[in-house]
Amino acid sequence: DDAWLQYRWAFFRDALASSLSRQTVRNFTWLVFCDETAPDWLREEFAELSPGLFTPVWIDQPWSHTVIRDAVSAALTQDQYLITTRIDSDDAVSKKFIEEVQSHFDDQDNLYINLLRGVQVERSGQVFAYDEPANPFISYIERLVPNQPPRTVFQSFSHGACRQLGPVLNVVTAPRWMQVIHGSNVANSVRGLRIKPQIVSAEFDLELPFTTT
Repeated sequence: DDAWLQYRWAFFRDALASSLSRQTVRNFTWLVFCDETAPDWLREEFAELSPGLFTPVWIDQPWSHTVIRDAVSAALTQDQYLITTRIDSDDAVSKKFIEEVQSHFDDQDNLYINLLRGVQVERSGQVFAYDEPANPFISYIERLVPNQPPRTVFQSFSHGACRQLGPVLNVVTAPRWMQVIHGSNVANSVRGLRIKPQIVSAEFDLELPFTTT
């Protein structure tokens, strides 16, 4: 309903979109998958926010690997390689997230890049360090094959299953991703150790509407 959509839209706008708009590199394409039945007010919000930042992909069928591959294929240039990354609409990434992922590209095929270290920010503003193997922010490098659709990072919808599909390079850096723990996010709970909030201001640039403590 509209109340739920407005709640989630605020996280998308203030956390995810603001963090991706402030990346240290700009050579990436961001596809945002949206339900075709979205109300007019949400379409207007997307139309205002998307130019120069992301491409909305309106879908009128169930979420599937085929839907994703078709959208990615349509956005491809003639490059020989592809890196795709998954991210949820209510999370965020650090300023150097995409730069970090791209720095590990070396003409590989079938390799997952997992930036191991992240943070969780609870609605109260508390910050927790959290390391997660094969986390929801994982990326996938593949070599494109002529006349074949890309596999993409969504060749399995379970990010934890990536080990069964290819090698995983776990990269330890400063925190590169953020999970926002909030009332309607039933999939996540605080799992890390509480840390000083300065790491957020040092590594992230976003507009969350509450102060970290």
